[in-house]
Amino acid sequence: MIKQHKNNWLPWLLALNVAVIAIFGGEYWHSVIKQRQEQQRQAVAAANVIVRRGGMNIADATKLMELSNNLEHGAKLSDADLDWCLNELKGQEPSYESALSRREAVDLILNQSLSVMDPLQKEKLFQALVAEFALDNPKEEVGVDVGGPAHMLGKLGDKRAIPILETHLDDPRPRVHHTVQKAIDRLEGKAV
Repeated sequence: MIKQHKNNWLPWLLALNVAVIAIFGGEYWHSVIKQRQEQQRQAVAAANVIVRRGGMNIADATKLMELSNNLEHGAKLSDADLDWCLNELKGQEPSYESALSRREAVDLILNQSLSVMDPLQKEKLFQALVAEFALDNPKEEVGVDVGGPAHMLGKLGDKRAIPILETHLDDPRPRVHHTVQKAIDRLEGKAV
C-alpha cells in the first residue's frame, strides 16, 4: 500500500491568501472612505462660500455640491434633480450678486450633466432656457442675465434655438452679445 503524502502547507497558503486579501481590501476601503469624506468636506466648504456670497441657503448649496460631485463620478442627473435645478433658477434673490451666484452654481451642474441627459430631459431644459429668454428685454441694459442660458442652448445643439438667440444679437450687454454670438456659431456649425 502506498501512503499519500499530506500537503499540510496548502491550508496555510489558503489562509495566508485570505489574510492578505483582507488586509489590502481593508486598506482599499479605508482609502475610499477617506476620499469620500474629503470630497464631502470640500462640498460643504464650497457650499459655505456660496452661502456667504448670499446665493442660497446651506441645504441648497450642499445639494448642489453633492450633485456636482456625483456627476464628476459618472452619475446621471435624475429627473427630480433636474426639476430642482430648474426651480432654483427661478428663485428670487435679494440682490443681483446673490442671484448671479445661484445662477452660476446651477449652470455649472446643468453644464456638467448635458452630455448624459436623455432626450426628454434635454427638451425640458430647452423649454426652461427659452422661457428665460422670454423674460428678458434685449433693449435694456439691466434684466435677466441670459448669457448662461445662451451658452447652454448652444451646447444643447438644438437648432430651434437660433431664432430665439438672434433676438439678442444686438443686446447692449457685451457679455450677453458675445455669448449669444458664440452659441449661434456653434449651432450653425461654425468654428467657435
